[in-house]
Amino acid sequence: MLIGKDPVYIDKVEGDGFVRFATIIGQTLPLYASGVGKALAMGMDDDELRSMVGEQLQPLTSKSFRTIDELLEDVRLARKMGYAVEDEQMEERIRCIGAPVRDAAGHIVAAISITSLVHHLPVLKIPEVGQRVANCAAKISEELGWHAEETK
Repeated sequence: MLIGKDPVYIDKVEGDGFVRFATIIGQTLPLYASGVGKALAMGMDDDELRSMVGEQLQPLTSKSFRTIDELLEDVRLARKMGYAVEDEQMEERIRCIGAPVRDAAGHIVAAISITSLVHHLPVLKIPEVGQRVANCAAKISEELGWHAEETK
């Protein structure tokens, strides 16, 4: 969920594999560099996003966005796809796909995401997995009273 200007993790489920990711409940991550952050940003217009993150971004890896224009372009693409991709922008060798959760009025109030090592989630699988994450977020949104056909 977005609290102030930061996405905050409110829940986490670990996978069955050996690898565990360092995120914890209550942790905040930059809006511009995390899958959940970019999924939350899908509900903001350009001016709102600019005011949230500023013009120059603090890069965390060599693949991190450095300007707001790069982020805006990525968020626009995420809106079209229905999910956001964080591709080693937060941490090298880690890929994340996030999708927005909407309330009954259609406002984005939270996001869900999956996190994977890049070799377990190759680029060719991103559309399939992204759609699955978006479908799961839509089901949660429906539980909150959102009906996609009413908000189009």
